[in-house]
Amino acid sequence: MTDAKKTFLDLLQEYADRMTKKQLVLADYIVANYRQAAFMNTKELSKAADVSESTLLRLVDTMEFTRFADFQAALQDLVCSKISSLEMFHNPDTDKQHILNHILSLENSIMLDMASNIDLTTFDHIVEQLNVSKKVYIVGLGVDEIYARYFVRFLRMLRNDVVIITPESESNVFSLIAEAEEDSGKSVVIVYHFPRYHRRTYELCKLFSTKKIRMIGIVDSLIAPIVPFLESYLLVPTRYLTLIDPTAAAMTLTHALLTALIKKNPCFYKKRMEEFNDYSRMIDRTIRKDLQVPFNLDSEVLS
Repeated sequence: MTDAKKTFLDLLQEYADRMTKKQLVLADYIVANYRQAAFMNTKELSKAADVSESTLLRLVDTMEFTRFADFQAALQDLVCSKISSLEMFHNPDTDKQHILNHILSLENSIMLDMASNIDLTTFDHIVEQLNVSKKVYIVGLGVDEIYARYFVRFLRMLRNDVVIITPESESNVFSLIAEAEEDSGKSVVIVYHFPRYHRRTYELCKLFSTKKIRMIGIVDSLIAPIVPFLESYLLVPTRYLTLIDPTAAAMTLTHALLTALIKKNPCFYKKRMEEFNDYSRMIDRTIRKDLQVPFNLDSEVLS
């Protein structure tokens, strides 16, 4: 019997490593369409997800529900818990909504989905890896390079030995592989992988896996191609794609990881910030005096 305190999406993530490929396809469909899926019968849901009814029933069993009705009830509870917070940002009459407000609503809904379903234990584990690893490699190919460069830019202010892997950085790939053979488990790779999935990212992760290199993913889906290679991952849902991809949620998650790292040693990071401000003034940058740090770096606990 499943734990009633956990949400349906918590359970999907918890049991993901036990699911077959077809079950993961179904799980991913449910994550993307949970409000509709919650009110479908077995035939309708399996057809909509393009899997067999037996796959659906096996997923019910894998997640340790006694019957489909219990599975469906948990999914409906999820809808009830989310609808008020999500719908307040949604205006069904989008034709009359200014495009700015429409995009703000879309980005807000993605961030709310992410916030309510993020695995906080995994989040804390990743922060700890960023803190203790000998070296951190960040992988971002294609559009994902946007996230990787943002992460690297600020992570280098917080610690040394941060390396970015982009399509042009084959030497960094070679160094990582050589290092992995010498210092097994002492470095970690953070991989961004969002639609449209870059094939080279998959190939790199497959290679790193053969070398027993630890990888942590920031991905949009349980069935993102690189998931089987990852030690752990955080999900940032993708609800739509145009020629311009939504970025607010992934950037916010990256910001949160960086800020959580500061919490590990606030006194040290206060000193780093002061040194960076001194450096900025030295190269003729102006720092606004009215801007405040949003937490107390003198405290052991950040508020």
